[in-house]
Amino acid sequence: MRVEETGPVFARCIIEADYLWPTNAIGDERSCGERSTSLAQHTVVTTLELRVGEQFVRVTHDIDNRARDHRVRAHFPLPKRVSGSSADCAFAVVERGLETEGGPHEYALPTWVSRRFVDCSDGAQGLGLVHDGLLEYEVVNDGTELALTLLRSVGYLSRSEMKLRPNPAGPLLPVEGAQLQKRLQMQYCVVAHSGDWVSADMNSIADRFLIPLETASATGSASADREATGSALQVTGAVVSTLRREGGALILRAFNPLKTPALLEVSVSERPIQGEVVDLIGEALAPFTGALALRPNEIVTVRLAD
Repeated sequence: MRVEETGPVFARCIIEADYLWPTNAIGDERSCGERSTSLAQHTVVTTLELRVGEQFVRVTHDIDNRARDHRVRAHFPLPKRVSGSSADCAFAVVERGLETEGGPHEYALPTWVSRRFVDCSDGAQGLGLVHDGLLEYEVVNDGTELALTLLRSVGYLSRSEMKLRPNPAGPLLPVEGAQLQKRLQMQYCVVAHSGDWVSADMNSIADRFLIPLETASATGSASADREATGSALQVTGAVVSTLRREGGALILRAFNPLKTPALLEVSVSERPIQGEVVDLIGEALAPFTGALALRPNEIVTVRLAD
């Protein structure tokens, strides 16, 4: 480990760790029953970064993957034992237990997907992971550890004699590119917090981590005095899904991720903005006067007055 930066704006350290991973699985399109005894050395370079004003640690892994048929996960001990997880999905945060429901055609595997973040909490303390495209996770070791999948290498779209299901999951096609034998970079952040995902405001943390501030070069002198222009749009009480211009109007779509009612409020320069609630094809449903009560998990689209 070596320290790269010590502040005051940000601190950064780099950890290099060597691993010996089996080079491949032994099998064909029918089945796969064991791993090769030959090993390949891999160096995983992990960068940890802490920036001033942020309540999370940024993590970047760089891996030159030369192994096949394997999964690499990062494991995080949880501050308290939990009974489930909260995972961000499309227009909702889904609460899941530690076990999943199987059936006659598929074994019950407690691996799940999340869209932007996954959080595990006992209500008093918790740990969240906000990720950029690392969709698979699992709560392991009886609710004491959270595993995030960084890499999953596969050689076939499906096999004919799978151990965890009686029938193939698809055609028996080789997919060489899915072995991901190349240089890879994975990014996410770790959030240790009190309370649950709601009190930690995981949606806002995900916005801050996944939507970086855009920068641009400008000309002029340091003493230039330019009048501020534009408007400050503020949205509270709901999560913004999209904000776009359409036919000269400003279209806002927001949703309430909670299981309780919420109040959507929209203002410009601290003044309530007018508009109308519309459906998915843009037909007006009701007037909008700056505030709207949302049912649990309700999605709403508002056309705002210019």
